Amino acid sequence: MKIRFKLLILFLQISLIPMFFLGFVAYSNSEKAISSQAIARLETIANFQKARIEDLNKQHKETLKDFTSRLQLRVETNNYNQTQSVASQTKLTDILLAAKKSSPSHSNIYIINPAGLVIASTDKEIFGQNKVTGEVFLKGK
Repeated sequence: MKIRFKLLILFLQISLIPMFFLGFVAYSNSEKAISSQAIARLETIANFQKARIEDLNKQHKETLKDFTSRLQLRVETNNYNQTQSVASQTKLTDILLAAKKSSPSHSNIYIINPAGLVIASTDKEIFGQNKVTGEVFLKGK
């Protein structure tokens, strides 16, 4: 082999191998830094969303507490449970419809009696359904 060729190979070995090694180290460090930044941002977003959801749940609980503390609702529910009258049922439905208008974030509102039957609802399709095995009824029991 000629000396030029040998020098070229030696030069390439001396320069390219460390360059590849440094390139790999730089790539590895960059990947770790980008990954840790992405994870930190995602954790920040997740914590923000968690706080937002907790606030929404708190607001919904307060809305439910305010709604269930209405005297007229309690009176009409008790009246309906005792008499099963259509007039009481109509009043209950009117109360629910008014509550739904004041809280547009709720899609449906309904009242379930102790036997698990829907006695009043803003959705006429679920009126009279038996919810005794439903998740809402079981949690509220």
